Amino acid sequence: MAALRALLPPAALLALGAAACVAPTRPVPPDEPPKIAEAPYYLTAGDVASLDVGPPAPIGSPQDLADMEAVREAQRTRTEADCERARAGAYPVNPAYAEFFGELGPLAVPLRGAERDLIVRVWSDLSLVAEGIKQRYAHPRPYAADAALEPCLKKTANPAFPSGHAACSRVFARVLGDLVPARRAEYLRRADEIARDRLVAGMHRPSEIEAGKLLGDRVHAALRASPKFRRDFAKIRSSLQR
Repeated sequence: MAALRALLPPAALLALGAAACVAPTRPVPPDEPPKIAEAPYYLTAGDVASLDVGPPAPIGSPQDLADMEAVREAQRTRTEADCERARAGAYPVNPAYAEFFGELGPLAVPLRGAERDLIVRVWSDLSLVAEGIKQRYAHPRPYAADAALEPCLKKTANPAFPSGHAACSRVFARVLGDLVPARRAEYLRRADEIARDRLVAGMHRPSEIEAGKLLGDRVHAALRASPKFRRDFAKIRSSLQR
């Protein structure tokens, strides 16, 4: 626990609720948005410390210059409809499932019972990992590096690497795809749309989005190695197959 507290300072934990996509130690009432936990539920503290997807491309490097040009091109070509779509998923209520997959996924919203517990715990564990990486690298947002960039969304000082939205939507898509394998590709397409909207909105560089996707994949792999996750997942999969 001490190592985890050192990894995530209190200020980072407070910022996470609005910035990334962490599990309560008690069941969450169905109408109460979950809060950030101090420890992972499915993952180990070692997972939280080791699931790194960095470092980000150094500012001014060829990769960074290409990334910044992609952000500028997205700003030049986006429409107001593009921005409206990006805004629709920009400020989800924790744990973000309803906004990301509510109409598409196999779990009914509002989430209840064991389904809610599983999704909250997955979101929570991912958020602990993502925020640890964000604080480790403190990589600036694109608009902090180029004042000519105007995002569609409210600017934030939360570090940019990796994209929390891309990571959250990706791990949800992976878990939902395990629940309903026949629709795996559909869920991954939806996650890709959410991730791309972060570029369109001017909130992330492409490499930050790709890092978020990679993080989602790695967290998903670690979840599948967790006996507690496998237990909870099996209960939900069984109930969906009835």
